[in-house]
Amino acid sequence: MRAQPWLHSARFDLLWILSPPFFAVCAVALLQLTAPDVMQQPLTPGLWLLTVVGIDVAHVYSTVYRSGMRPRLLLVLPVLGFLVSCLLYQWGGAPVFWRSLAYLAVFHFVRQPYGLMRFYQKAEGSTALDKLVIHAASLYPLLVWHLGQARDFGWFIEGDLVVMNAEPFIPYVHALAGLIALAYCVQEWRAPTFNLPKNLVILGTAAAFGFGIIVWRNDVAFTLTNVISHGVPYMAMIWIHNGSKFWRPGTGTDWRWVAPLLFVLTLFLMAYAEEGLWDAWVWTEHPQLFPWFSYHFEPAGEKFLVWLVPLLALPQLTHYLLDGFLWRLRRTES
Repeated sequence: MRAQPWLHSARFDLLWILSPPFFAVCAVALLQLTAPDVMQQPLTPGLWLLTVVGIDVAHVYSTVYRSGMRPRLLLVLPVLGFLVSCLLYQWGGAPVFWRSLAYLAVFHFVRQPYGLMRFYQKAEGSTALDKLVIHAASLYPLLVWHLGQARDFGWFIEGDLVVMNAEPFIPYVHALAGLIALAYCVQEWRAPTFNLPKNLVILGTAAAFGFGIIVWRNDVAFTLTNVISHGVPYMAMIWIHNGSKFWRPGTGTDWRWVAPLLFVLTLFLMAYAEEGLWDAWVWTEHPQLFPWFSYHFEPAGEKFLVWLVPLLALPQLTHYLLDGFLWRLRRTES
């Protein structure tokens, strides 16, 4: 039997890359059983700080550790992204801007599992059914979302994704997804070897998107499954490829634990600073978490938002745009 294609090691990959979607689903299921009232409320400030700031926004800044490979892109893309964002905000206001950014984020979140699957298949290649099922794992729940009714949450803000109120079509989508899953199971049953990490990527993606969007249908469940399953593996990949090289000045057993903590801490501090500015200038939702920012800055006036919102969103936009270049496999590896 062929050895499993781990990116770093079996222990590291299973813990930090492959298990986060399953951990997120189990954590939300536990909350559903033990504290159902919490699921009907907005995220508590502490949980929001841990997940949205500490994982979602922090993983955006982890791109800095890898973007040194493409310095020209790091200069050109932010400038172009900022100009286009300002035009979008000027032309259509906040709704058009956030909807555009939301669909760019959706594309980014859908493509990450596909990229992970391809990394784990470098030695064997991907079949057409592999590519179909990994995209269906995320697009199927998203299609159900679009065909259904408006929800009390969105990708970034409520109502940023389009809903069509076409629920009679949803059973057909369920049936199609079931047929794709069945065909894939037959393929894997007949395969000469079983690629464990590849199948964990597919199953984890289906579980996170399916439970977060179709089954639970609330903001807490969607945020936790979405953020944890995407952000933690991304930061782990950055650590493998670049972060561990950057934090390598020390040696010894103790440093092996200090280095990743410093890596995560730098990301959290950058994310905290960004969200402090967002909260002070735009949202004003969590002043208790950002006392220094709320004390020194006041909410921005409407005339400043046309450039301020695109500026604050620029790290996230740049992350989405850069990502497709930074993780592209060489032909010899694909």
